[in-house]
Amino acid sequence: MQCYLLPYAITSQATYVALGKKVLLQWKVDGGTLDFPFVPHSAGQWAFSGGKKDGNDKTSAAAADREFLEETGIDLSSGSNWAKKSLRSVDALLYDDDRVEFFVSYVCFGFGDLKNLAKAIRDNIDGTSPDDLEFSTFSVFEVGDALSNQIGPAPQPKNGDWRPMVYEAVGTPGQFNTTIPNLVSRLAKETLASSDWYQMALADLQEDRHGIFDGSADESEDEDEEWDEHDELAEDYLRKRDMQQAKSERKKR
Repeated sequence: MQCYLLPYAITSQATYVALGKKVLLQWKVDGGTLDFPFVPHSAGQWAFSGGKKDGNDKTSAAAADREFLEETGIDLSSGSNWAKKSLRSVDALLYDDDRVEFFVSYVCFGFGDLKNLAKAIRDNIDGTSPDDLEFSTFSVFEVGDALSNQIGPAPQPKNGDWRPMVYEAVGTPGQFNTTIPNLVSRLAKETLASSDWYQMALADLQEDRHGIFDGSADESEDEDEEWDEHDELAEDYLRKRDMQQAKSERKKR
């Protein structure tokens, strides 16, 4: 399962999130520099930090913390200095239209600390300290702006041809070289990859129907129960959508 971490802040005026912009070509993985780059998922797009839960992760939240540390150089696990600055965290299991589940750990900061967090990540990126140098920068956006103007396909070359950029970064391929043409092909695909999961997670944060993210939910209610209700709402939405689609199909007949 994919596990993501999204830092956010809520002020009296708006809700803000810290997003990272993916590199087009990734040269550093697991602390080592590669001889030849690869194209990361959602290359060039504004995105969340995250990745797959592995066998060493005890929980989905632990997986999200690990991925965040590897990709930003910032430790948000329990007891860390940055974790002590956070106000609260909310763990959510979300479902897309195909009923594929993914996990998001929403970590709340004061607005000033959120901006400082983004700056600390940028400093780490500039110093190439993250083990996985997957992001080129990190910035803070109002959540509505993130949904409307940031999340989505990466800007494309004017003529739609990624070859000049790849040739400049890697070199012109020889007659029988297929690796560089594969990079060009992957860029064309990944820069246009679906951002549906990011949009769903941001929309939940923006709407916050239950007051979960701003801390106004009933403090006596167990967080698991809060998200059981959230999951039931998601399932109800999917059931209604399927019923509507079936109704539409019957009308077509």
